[in-house]
Amino acid sequence: MIGSTFWFFSLSVLAVTCLLINSAGSQKIQSVACEGSEAQLKCGKDEVISVSRATYGRLDRNTCSSGRPNRQLKNIKCSRSSEKVAESMTEPECISQKDSALACEGRVAKLRCGKGEVISVSGATYGRRDQKTCSIRRPEGQLKNTQCSMSSDKVAKSCNGRRWCNFKASNSVFGDPCVGTYKYLEVEYTCEVPERRLQNTTAVVCEGKVAKLRCGKGEGIYVSRATYGRRDQKTCSTGRPEGQLKNTQCSSSSDKVAKRCNGRRACKLKATNSVFGDPCVGTYKYLEVDYLCYATVTG
Repeated sequence: MIGSTFWFFSLSVLAVTCLLINSAGSQKIQSVACEGSEAQLKCGKDEVISVSRATYGRLDRNTCSSGRPNRQLKNIKCSRSSEKVAESMTEPECISQKDSALACEGRVAKLRCGKGEVISVSGATYGRRDQKTCSIRRPEGQLKNTQCSMSSDKVAKSCNGRRWCNFKASNSVFGDPCVGTYKYLEVEYTCEVPERRLQNTTAVVCEGKVAKLRCGKGEGIYVSRATYGRRDQKTCSTGRPEGQLKNTQCSSSSDKVAKRCNGRRACKLKATNSVFGDPCVGTYKYLEVDYLCYATVTG
């Protein structure tokens, strides 16, 4: 009866620890999904997933707790291991899809990736390699030299690690590899999920103060959770009357921090009712943000 009671009333959590394995070695990474949600395990180009551990249940009160009643969180000694995640990864496919961008001379090349992805440029050439590309309304004399192109790392330096990037195809940017020839810019790139660190950082700021999220050089912020309200009587309690601290069942999740800060190296956001609304009038609140610093793609 104890087992059946737990699975019926408790809000469960799936926690997966796996290795991203490539020729250079392996890196441990953890994925957590709340009950009813999907755990997403992703790896980069030339990497495969190897699941070392997967548990389903609850080991603490904080994980996947937003908006849940206390009775669904109090049993923290309920979890079981499972091999089902590992079994589903026996033939992983983690291959980055190649994209390309083309811009005729004087135009702008537009590189775009989806949400949570960043650009990794594999090659960029400026010049002319055939007579058809960017040939409309151009005299034959500007198209006949097809042995004129040069590679450049300028696009990679400007665009790598960003979700989107615009780059102008012009002689002033790349130089002129063939004077008198009408040229074009060709860019090959992939959209990759940036590698994240295992370390989760928590920033806490009292109502009326400013939360400061910071990552190191070459890193970007990824907010995994942000709540505004009060979940205990100790945090941000100095100099506050008891009446402003007693309501500890008052917090609301918000995606405003993620929308503002994700992908940036540093970010500031004020913890106020005007920004997040007031989940409990009369209670002195605080903003709590969990975030990761991931290494942005550099080449």
